[in-house]
Amino acid sequence: MKARDKELALRKIASSQLGVFTREQARICGYSKSAITRWVVDGRWVLLHPGVLCLAGSPANRQQAIMAACLWAGPLAAASHRTAAALHGIYRENDFAIHVSTNRKLKSTSAHVVAHTTLPLTPQDITYFGPLPTSVIDRAIMELAGVVGLIPLQRCIDDALRKGLVTLPRLRWRLETFGRSGRNGTADLRA
Repeated sequence: MKARDKELALRKIASSQLGVFTREQARICGYSKSAITRWVVDGRWVLLHPGVLCLAGSPANRQQAIMAACLWAGPLAAASHRTAAALHGIYRENDFAIHVSTNRKLKSTSAHVVAHTTLPLTPQDITYFGPLPTSVIDRAIMELAGVVGLIPLQRCIDDALRKGLVTLPRLRWRLETFGRSGRNGTADLRA
């Protein structure tokens, strides 16, 4: 494959993912392991997480950081907990940590990414904000229940109900299906 074709293929992938791509995607476009390393050393690509890169000069922002964290967490990963609730517009983030849920057991190499190991996410558990995979609203509320107190949780649920993002029957279904004794937030969500 010609160098120009490889670059165009990779730029197409990166542009659909906010300037971010994986090593595997670069390899699919025709870049060898040594070429990938060379492009990082030369500063044309920037290593964001193990196996996740971005094009040098692409605008760094919160959405790009969330996309990079989701790509790092794997193909069955999504923004979750506080991050998902903020994307849905029902929670105001007061920390910079990005929460992602994945079925893989991961230890984050960044203080700004919190990986939550969970059951595999199904297509019904994920929605998208642009290219960002995100927990659906009822799942995000259940995840949020495990990491915030009762009063902030009540505010978020009220906000989601007022905006028509979720219904009480859907929240009850999520709680009955996935809430169990010992799961963080189950008691608060039940209340």
